[in-house]
Parts: sequence; C-alpha cells; structure tokens
Amino acid sequence: MKKHLSALLLGWLILAACLSSVRADDSIDLRNMVWGTEVKKFSHLTLIKDEGDLKYYKLKNIRKVGGIRVEYVGIMLYKNRPGNLFAFFNDANTFERLKNYLDQIYKPKNRIHSLPFKCIWDVESPPLIVWLRYFGGDEKLKWKGLLSIEYLLISVEIERAKMK
Repeated sequence: MKKHLSALLLGWLILAACLSSVRADDSIDLRNMVWGTEVKKFSHLTLIKDEGDLKYYKLKNIRKVGGIRVEYVGIMLYKNRPGNLFAFFNDANTFERLKNYLDQIYKPKNRIHSLPFKCIWDVESPPLIVWLRYFGGDEKLKWKGLLSIEYLLISVEIERAKMK
C-alpha cells in the first residue's frame, strides 16, 4: 500500500512539473519544460495524430512561447513522454523575438548554426536540438516559420525501436 501511494504521489508531482511550464497567460515557458518524464494525463491537449506509442498533440489555448505570440503550439509524446515541442508562426519579427528568447535560455554559445532566418542550438543539458526557421513569403505555406525543440534521448529511443 505504501509503495502504491508513493508511486501515485510521484506521478502527481511529475504531472504538476509538466503543467507548470504552462503559465497563467496561456504561454509555455521553456525554462520549466520537463523532458522525457512520463505524463499520465494532459488535460490541455488535443490529439492530432496517433501512431501507437508516438502521438502528436495540439496544446489547447496555448498561443505563446515565452510570452511571444505564435499561431500554433504542439507536442510529440513517445510512450507518454515529451520528445518534441513545436510552434508555428508567420512573420520575421516573431522569428527575431523567438531567437532572442532562445538565446536567453540556451545561450548564444550553443548556437551552432546561424544564418538569416535559420538558427540551430545544440544543448547538452538536457540534450536538445533547437531549430528555429523562417521560410518567408511563400503564399502556399500555411505557416511561414517553425520552432522545433527535440529531446535527443527520446529521438534515440524512437530510432532504436524502429530498428527492432
């Protein structure tokens, strides 16, 4: 009984930590993001694609990353553990604001690739690859910019599972 209660309490603490990354102003704060930890329930998610252990969700009512307005925020869960956070946006100003925000969190020294409208950060702890890209004026594109934060330990786990 005591072991079961401890496991239940641990599950609630993990859920609270994951949900704490969502701020009161409907913005997700990347500083508080918990990567790779199992989440039992995300009440603010809408399933958009189900591939068994791999599921993609849209975050309901979340339209900001670090207080910066974006068009869409989603998350990929592998076996109920966050493996990728992604956001779409539509203008160069948002690209610049996100770039400054990401530099504050992940530091410019970790930016391994930087061109006009394309940046990549390689972060050691937690092991992340952060992509920020603005594609510009192609009218065929629904969204013109992408932020993608990939948790590498989950990516490796997914690739190993594919090889079996």
